[in-house]
Amino acid sequence: MKTSKKVNGAFVGVKGLKIKTWMEAVMAAAKQNEISDLVVFLQFRNLLTDASRWSRHDNRKTEPESKFIAEVEKILPGTADVFYSGPDGFPLWEILEGNMEICQQVVDSEIYQITGVTPDESWSFHQRVMVIFSHRFPRDIDLQKLWDLISEDRSKELHEDFNVLALTAKDVQSIDNIPKWLTDSEQNWERLLGSNWEQRFSGEWVTANNQSIVKDSSVITLSAGQIITTIALYVLSLKKNELLPHCHYLVRGVLAKAVKEQVSFGATLAEFLNTEEWSYKNLVATD
Repeated sequence: MKTSKKVNGAFVGVKGLKIKTWMEAVMAAAKQNEISDLVVFLQFRNLLTDASRWSRHDNRKTEPESKFIAEVEKILPGTADVFYSGPDGFPLWEILEGNMEICQQVVDSEIYQITGVTPDESWSFHQRVMVIFSHRFPRDIDLQKLWDLISEDRSKELHEDFNVLALTAKDVQSIDNIPKWLTDSEQNWERLLGSNWEQRFSGEWVTANNQSIVKDSSVITLSAGQIITTIALYVLSLKKNELLPHCHYLVRGVLAKAVKEQVSFGATLAEFLNTEEWSYKNLVATD
């Protein structure tokens, strides 16, 4: 997963994501939308720079030097942390680069918050996954049935047709962008929510396409920390080659909506992870 290679002259992989996210952080902190305006903004604050330099960073052609990052940081505090660590103070880049120690620290930290117990060497990866899995879904969901459903469909891309976790994002408004859930997946809904599954949806609230909106009681809000933990758990599953369908299901679920709402520059992160490249079917676990 660790890479600094270039494609067509531009950095890709985690390094490319770092540069792109840092650029977004700088533009957001400066409250500018165009590179030309950013240059004027910085020059007015005594940082001599030019548009060509920023264009190279924006296109991920070059990586910003540490001295330049520090100079920008003096004017726009917080932007350096985004580059070196990740958004919102989380060690996202190390997670995505497959640092297993960091990934496990992040996962164990949430487990401690949930259980009051810090996992030790006696804890298996399966136990860790079960704790996180059980705290990602509304209480109405039959978790054992969901777990079994994912296991039974290992050969399918289950997330494309039915991912309950996508409904747990903040302020869910409609299911318009979740195709076929009500029309083609009724048996799955019944298996997870029972024979009265339709009561989980409000008949009073409808979208422009006359599709119902999920009741608030069936929606939970995931924090930025929980989303980062979910990503760390998935990376661990890739490295260990364990419980890949279940961890993949979790990460695909948060990418559907929650990451864009709860994590700074989450749309860029979602775009990076929401690719075939990061599907467990196209990645081989490494040591």
